[in-house]
Amino acid sequence: MTRLPPGTEVGAERWPLSAAHPDCWGLPWKGVVLSAADPRAWRETLAFPRREPNATAVREHLARHPLLGASRVPVLWEFGEIHWEPADGLRPYAEDVAAWALARRAAFARTSVARAA
Repeated sequence: MTRLPPGTEVGAERWPLSAAHPDCWGLPWKGVVLSAADPRAWRETLAFPRREPNATAVREHLARHPLLGASRVPVLWEFGEIHWEPADGLRPYAEDVAAWALARRAAFARTSVARAA
């Protein structure tokens, strides 16, 4: 999969209440990919405990550790948290919503069949 650039709205097949009846399913959680150099992604991490670093400090840190951000990218999720996610586990949000809708229709179909039996 092509790496999604910063600013891209993404999903990761995180569908609230998807184990419940499909009527209860919430829309997929949406996130926005951040640059690995975004200071918000480094706030209160092992590299910068108890503070939010400035852009210069983050660039210097990334220069010392060039493999950081190679397989994981920071994502700002709609619930306000930033998580470093596996890059290959993300997809554009529109694709995630389409997969969610397909899975939800299939879940409704299974529910209908179970009720008819």
